Amino acid sequence: MLNSAIRRRQACAALLALCTFGSDLAHAQATPLSKAEALVDKALATLKSQGKDAALAEFNKPDGAFVDGELYIYAYDLEGNCLALGANPKLVGKNLIELKSSNGIYQIKELIAQIKAKGVAHVEAEFTNPLTKKVQPKVLVAKRVPGADMFVGSGVYK
Repeated sequence: MLNSAIRRRQACAALLALCTFGSDLAHAQATPLSKAEALVDKALATLKSQGKDAALAEFNKPDGAFVDGELYIYAYDLEGNCLALGANPKLVGKNLIELKSSNGIYQIKELIAQIKAKGVAHVEAEFTNPLTKKVQPKVLVAKRVPGADMFVGSGVYK
């Protein structure tokens, strides 16, 4: 009788832990792509209304309006120079055209190629998720800034 009561309590505790941690992990990985696309559109509107310098300064604030969990804005010129990177502002000013993701994708080169060809980009690569600290597949979305040789983007982990 005592053993079955202990086993029931252990099973309940295990189930509670699974539900609690499992739901947090699922939430961290379940950001819809539409949310990243909306953030990109918000960034484009901010560029239009505030101008390039003010908007880029806002994009680079790690705790600002353009960083939300795994979502953040990045901006590059068409030569691969980083103009904004909400997740790591220390990389701003560096040319990252040769940056390669853990699965071998030159994501900046690929983003630039698609932006030049279509004005929009959609690239799948792998990065360390800032929430889970694990390397995971990520879908990058970006749009060219109208009238400028630059683009802004964001992305979500799968």
